[in-house]
Amino acid sequence: MFLGYRQRDLYDLVERYRSAMAPVHELAILGLDAYKDYAPLTSTEFGRGFIESINAAKNIILRGERSEFGIRTTTVAGIDVPVSEVITARRTFCDLLHFQKLNAPPQKKMMIFAPMAGHFSTLLRRTVDALLPHFDVYITDWKNARDVPLSEGGFDFEDYISYAIDFMQAFDERVNVMAVCQPTVPVLCAIALMSARQTNPLPENLILIGGPIDPRRSPTQVNSLAVTQREDWFVDNLLTIVPQKYPGAMRTVYPGFLQLHGFLSMNFPRHLRSAQTLIRNITLGADGDVEKTAEFYTEYFTVMDLTAEFYMQTIKRVFKEFALPEGTMTWRDGKVDCGAIKDVGIMAIEGAEDDIAGVGQTKAALDLCKSVPSSRKRYLLQNGVGHYGVFSGKTFERKITPEICTFIGI
Repeated sequence: MFLGYRQRDLYDLVERYRSAMAPVHELAILGLDAYKDYAPLTSTEFGRGFIESINAAKNIILRGERSEFGIRTTTVAGIDVPVSEVITARRTFCDLLHFQKLNAPPQKKMMIFAPMAGHFSTLLRRTVDALLPHFDVYITDWKNARDVPLSEGGFDFEDYISYAIDFMQAFDERVNVMAVCQPTVPVLCAIALMSARQTNPLPENLILIGGPIDPRRSPTQVNSLAVTQREDWFVDNLLTIVPQKYPGAMRTVYPGFLQLHGFLSMNFPRHLRSAQTLIRNITLGADGDVEKTAEFYTEYFTVMDLTAEFYMQTIKRVFKEFALPEGTMTWRDGKVDCGAIKDVGIMAIEGAEDDIAGVGQTKAALDLCKSVPSSRKRYLLQNGVGHYGVFSGKTFERKITPEICTFIGI
């Protein structure tokens, strides 16, 4: 894949800017410390609000290093239980992470396929936290493509399906699977292939949340961009080369900082309102809301790169060819047929205000899985939430998680 000189240089330019801004960031922290010591200002409501606003915002800077989940305990049947992270399977581009509980009663397993779409799996921290009281939770922990040496090979859309099959086959019992956003398509493909080959054990249930199973339904700005732009536009404008300072030097990637720019520009008014609300809550002393909002944006600004081949194949197969709903999806030259799925429960969950995966796009899976009996299908349209609220936050914790538990039968 040939890239022009300006594209090859783009990553280096961003890294130079980030390095140049580091002293400014440190200077701002020093200035904040000095401000805190000036009693006449800190004793006023404005002064307290200003300090806490900067404290909340100072960590919201562009990062490319995965943070920690930081989940140390959960509550099971009213009892506090310690939680530790254990890697149960390793692959070149992904680890399977288990949130292991000490002295907890047996629970049904829930394997979460986190999005490989610009953010680390830790974006689903609150998702995991909400599910832990009810399930034995695993999650795919994707690696930043810039940190994988070029000698380790590539990673494309079909590799994602292969990883999904391998991870689901790692268990000797039927597990529940949840796919959030981007992986809804390759995970559904993986289960269709396993069903056609009569691979056992199959997942017991599949929970699909906010994903582009059929992007032709209620198309959003994301869908329109993919349809209207030629493939070479994406190559010319969105791909670049990893600089020499990283282990994945010379790998062609869709960089996280460009993905973040796209997310922010598409939802700028909403993010601006969130920032205004954050400052207002700080001033009013609404500590819980402040902590959760600041935590979300710290994670939101922590981004990872995708391999160019994975990104371009996803654009082509999912958003341009609509290969899954059109019945033309293939894996290793074999056809993917969702009609082969018979003994897996399917639940589709959508946010009524989702402007990334429009209403009906995830629900399309219920139509494609025509051999699954209606008694094992469920559709939930959650009012009042957008793309992120449908899998993370108060609504997911208080309304959606109980619906998932009921569907699975716990």
